[in-house]
Amino acid sequence: MDCTVQQVLTDESPTFALPGAFFATIDRGRATWISDPGLPWEGTQILMSGIGVDGGGTVSFLASTSWLAAIGRGDSFSLIDVKRMPGWNPALAGFATGASVTYDVLRFRGRYDGDYAGCRASGGTTW
Repeated sequence: MDCTVQQVLTDESPTFALPGAFFATIDRGRATWISDPGLPWEGTQILMSGIGVDGGGTVSFLASTSWLAAIGRGDSFSLIDVKRMPGWNPALAGFATGASVTYDVLRFRGRYDGDYAGCRASGGTTW
């Protein structure tokens, strides 16, 4: 887990603070995370590598916090079987059963303009 914060510091600004602990896991159907509830997170991104015949491909999922809240999932995201998506190139093969998959789950808010926070948890699993 790592977190990045950009914050303008002045004599009047609050003490510099990092977000609370961030944890995430992924299985074949869902990414789940625990993040600092005190921050107004804007979105979540999930990156998964290990796709394709040579295992060098990456799939990325991105969802806004408002969309996750609208579907009743503030702390998880259903993963899509990319092999079933319309237009999927079958030569890429998708994630194979037993394949080694690495992942990053990122939560973020703000922009890199002095008011930003982002946290990432990384791991690996066997598909």
